[in-house]
Amino acid sequence: MDELMENSHSQLRVGGVEIIKHGTKEEISRVEFNSLHYVHMIMHGEESGNLCLEKTNLPDQIDTLSRDEFLSLLERAGVNGVLLFFLSFCYSGGGEISESNLSFELVKRGIAEYAVGYDGGVGNDSAMDFAKDFYPYLASGKGIKDSFAEAYRKRVGAGYMPLLYGRFLETEELHI
Repeated sequence: MDELMENSHSQLRVGGVEIIKHGTKEEISRVEFNSLHYVHMIMHGEESGNLCLEKTNLPDQIDTLSRDEFLSLLERAGVNGVLLFFLSFCYSGGGEISESNLSFELVKRGIAEYAVGYDGGVGNDSAMDFAKDFYPYLASGKGIKDSFAEAYRKRVGAGYMPLLYGRFLETEELHI
């Protein structure tokens, strides 16, 4: 993320970047998402779609936030038009375009223009490796779609499947 801030070009809107690592419901509800262009969430996810929240000082105590609760929290706060939500946790992409897919719902509801998520389980190192490949492309001035495609190409065969959702899906396909 530091590289994104330091090396951004004029075509890249960088007004606000937030990295949310675990945290509690209260901490997430205090984030001013509307002031952000990029949100990168690092946490654990359950196959049911729940977000697993760890208390900062008590990481063994897990609290869950359902997909619907999270979306409601964002909608009640009037969040819309975040350029990118990068959901770096298991089952955040759902694997199919449906209402149970958090990444898709963020885009469909206008909360985000783009969302990256995973359709199954993903290890912390694998998710971090993809992000390390993705953000430098973005910082170099490539768009989100092209940055995702480049990072994806580098990770083909890595055993996990990051997915990109965006408004472009209605009119064009992303070929990798």
